[in-house]
Amino acid sequence: VIQTQQRGIALNTISKSLGSDGATEGKWLMDMANRDGLRYDTLLQPFTSFVASASPSLGLGMSKEIFESMTRFGVTRGADDESMKRAMVAVSQMAGKGKVGAEELRQQLGDAQGFGEMQSIFAEAYQYSLGKDENTAAKGQKALEELYDAMQKGNVYSSKILPFVKDIANRKA
Repeated sequence: VIQTQQRGIALNTISKSLGSDGATEGKWLMDMANRDGLRYDTLLQPFTSFVASASPSLGLGMSKEIFESMTRFGVTRGADDESMKRAMVAVSQMAGKGKVGAEELRQQLGDAQGFGEMQSIFAEAYQYSLGKDENTAAKGQKALEELYDAMQKGNVYSSKILPFVKDIANRKA
């Protein structure tokens, strides 16, 4: 109970810094948790951390949409609470750094139960972030190679790719 209260205080502080309030964001998270059959107290810390990391570059609204799509994707793929936390830590780190790194994508996100498809989703999203469409985008292994080459060069920006990841994850959930 104390831990949940402390996390609620953190959410309130972060929400205020983003022009919202903890009650509004807490209600949004509670509604999402109830709709998706998840526990609010399990989602509170990852949500607060993600919003704090992602909102400066993506805005509060888009950050919430990305969190929701990643959570829903994980639920549909059988992710447990711990895997969900690990996945959101990885995406939070990407958002906080401003760039997508191989370690976060392969080892943290890709290894989290229920998120194994994320490498191919990020590869597809990277193609769209370059302005390509379904007809011009590289597919499969070629898309993965292009993504990893760009990540190695530091050219995969989380603010550009995560909105596309959100859309693809929503479509596949």
